[in-house]
Amino acid sequence: MPSATATSPADWLKSYVPAAGRHDELKTAKGEIRPAWRKLAETLSALPAGELKQRAEQLRRLIQENGITYNVYGEDGGSARPWGMDLLPMLLEHAEWERMEAGLSQRARLFNLILQDLYGPQKLLEEQLLPPVLVLGNPSFLRACHGYQPPENVYLPVYAADLGRAPNGEWWVLAERLDAPSGIGYSLENRALTTRIFSDWLRDNHVARLPGFAQTLRESLSHLAARRADAPRMVLLTPGPANETYFEHSYLARNLGFSLVEGGDLVVRGQRVCLKTLSGLRQVDLILRRVDADFCDPLELRNDSLLGVPGLLQAMRAGSVTLANALGAGLLESPGLSPFFPALCRHLLGEELKMPSVATWWCGQPRELTYVLEHLDSLIIFPAFAQSGMGYIIGSKLNAAQREEWSRRLRAEPQAWCAREWVALATTPVFENDQLVPRVFQLRALLASQGGEYRAMPGGLARIPAEDDGLAVSMQRGGRSKDTWVLLPPELPPPPVEITGAGAAPIKLRRPAADLPSRVADNLYWLGRYLERTEGQTHLMLQLAGTLAEEGALADPAVLRPFFETLLGHHAAHLFTVGERTALNFAAAERDFDDFLWNTTAPNSLAANLIRVERAAYRVKERLPDDVWNLLGRLQRRGRAPHETAAFLPDAFAELQDVIAHLAAISGFIMESMVRGYGWRFLDLGRRIERGINLALLLRNALTRPEQPSPALLQDLLVVCESLLIFRRRYLTNLQLLPVLDLLVCDESNPRGLAFQLRHVHRHVMELPREAGTDPSSRPAERLALALSSKASLADAHQLALDDATGHRSALADFLTIAIRDLTALSDSLGLAYFAHTGSDTKI
Repeated sequence: MPSATATSPADWLKSYVPAAGRHDELKTAKGEIRPAWRKLAETLSALPAGELKQRAEQLRRLIQENGITYNVYGEDGGSARPWGMDLLPMLLEHAEWERMEAGLSQRARLFNLILQDLYGPQKLLEEQLLPPVLVLGNPSFLRACHGYQPPENVYLPVYAADLGRAPNGEWWVLAERLDAPSGIGYSLENRALTTRIFSDWLRDNHVARLPGFAQTLRESLSHLAARRADAPRMVLLTPGPANETYFEHSYLARNLGFSLVEGGDLVVRGQRVCLKTLSGLRQVDLILRRVDADFCDPLELRNDSLLGVPGLLQAMRAGSVTLANALGAGLLESPGLSPFFPALCRHLLGEELKMPSVATWWCGQPRELTYVLEHLDSLIIFPAFAQSGMGYIIGSKLNAAQREEWSRRLRAEPQAWCAREWVALATTPVFENDQLVPRVFQLRALLASQGGEYRAMPGGLARIPAEDDGLAVSMQRGGRSKDTWVLLPPELPPPPVEITGAGAAPIKLRRPAADLPSRVADNLYWLGRYLERTEGQTHLMLQLAGTLAEEGALADPAVLRPFFETLLGHHAAHLFTVGERTALNFAAAERDFDDFLWNTTAPNSLAANLIRVERAAYRVKERLPDDVWNLLGRLQRRGRAPHETAAFLPDAFAELQDVIAHLAAISGFIMESMVRGYGWRFLDLGRRIERGINLALLLRNALTRPEQPSPALLQDLLVVCESLLIFRRRYLTNLQLLPVLDLLVCDESNPRGLAFQLRHVHRHVMELPREAGTDPSSRPAERLALALSSKASLADAHQLALDDATGHRSALADFLTIAIRDLTALSDSLGLAYFAHTGSDTKI
């Protein structure tokens, strides 16, 4: 281990000592730097002290800013943990990688042939090359899929395997990942992060590129789609935002150009899977699924599943949709099958298995059971079936009574268990506590089918377990990842990134704005509302913080009360004592202001709304520009960070200004970067409706009381509505009710005024998709939008400013109350028409 006095990378390299009995990636047993690491070791040695620590901090910030997460179950009901990534890469030489790729490609081809037989004629069972109990008794064998053949018999468009290196330097397969393998998105994101931090290292070490793998995967899936169109409709099916790898689902869908969908976004009609979109149903040709197979169809598989699509298997058997990977492919993940793969490879391919599995014994055979019982102290016990949900038992850690109990269990149920050799897996250097230390690792290799063969992502995803036994890597339990570099020889130039275009068949131009899934439209709409709600609150609180900080208990209650009432509703009443003269309870106001600012448990606090913004954005991350997500991530972290109360109001003023700046930047990126399709329209529609409701509520609280509003109140209203400069250009400093009402209520050119919101709401609603031949006036949302826009156009500021016989401005109060009511009703109507998908679904 590194000495306590090591202060620089050169010192760390010298004092780095590999663990005894294990292969180490950096050094040999004699302490020599391995060839793959020599150039990078020279670079590390030349770094000044503190350089790696600075780059590690930069990596941590990038992970947070990019919102790279791994959801952890059990933490506050499930929370997003920042992705764990070590600073240093894992290095592989090109010649070694080529041998690994050949072995893994052979395994993938072999598994396709095995699945083709087991879900077809089952000759392997008939010829006793596989025990029937390991197939027919396996929970992962889906009888509902027997007889189905995917396009071109490709059961595994994506193949993944977890690899470990033995003490002799050879690679072994530890586990297969065939059902819904993960890791592609995280591997690509790891490389993107490394490129930001170590672009010079990548260049100097001649590292193989990764982006071409995504292109290979997309072309392969497009070729396997049910309809061979120039642009088949392909989607990525996710269990939803609570899934641990949802970030990867979103990232991969965005990089592949797929729609990210949940089970509720799809429906089966006429033996075809259809996507629910704003303009009706659209047929889906391929589903890249990240939902476990048995959850995919509650009609024929797990009837308690809420993640799948009823009737999916029927559509699959009809040949109208392709699933990648094929349902039932997870059968071959079961550890009990691995002892049979070498013989199956000779039988089906006529070849020896190039990449072996770690030595495994299935206890359902008498000789193997006897061996396991005799060597229990040196083996690891696994369930024979991957779906058992049970972990592993390390024989050497059992006491005498436990060994006796496990011997009894193995004899009683031998077919349910297998044993594996314990392997001292290799170590790789990690940057930990300002030192280089050896840590056990596994490598997840990822391959995509390509014309009957398989192409591997050059490198894959190296993972470091939280515990050094190395048997199971769990990001849930704090595991970390590494970028993996395949080092090309200097004479071999990196292959160019292949981009489909030249020589391809001409494609038809299209702008499919109405293909937006209803759920996505719903989330974009509410993202717009929450963004505007947060911005409106921040403007209000900024004005209150400035006034309270400057005037304290002497602040005019008549000016402050409408703003507190807009923020707190009826809870604001206790802040004001009413006697001969209304007075402000300053201490209570400051306390409530503090609570409303950063208390995440207060239902309508600024912090709670920042969390709502983040959750809505997370569901549509693949639709948002990167800059928007980065800014949203910073806002979300600000809302959840602990805040001090000392010197509260000055600090709050500065923090609110920072929130406003972030929100303004987000609005700018949305306006300039999002295509003006239905996604942007629903987002902006949500903003306009929310701004209209909030503005009407504020004006009703401030301007409909019997007393005349003071110039101070009018000025603060203009400040909160960001209209003071416009007012001054028109009227100088003459603050009166009539011109303020005209600017904030009636002027359609003021982007912060009510009339502007109502006019744009009407314009957006009229542009939303509708069925052909439908009378626009018969649709509730359009009628409400038209009525609101018309009321705004006909509104007369002189009439709204008049007092009635009781001294109240009843015309203004009625106008604003109707605006609030109808905007709320319009929002409900839009939900029924577009988000609940209650309209016609006959279009495909």
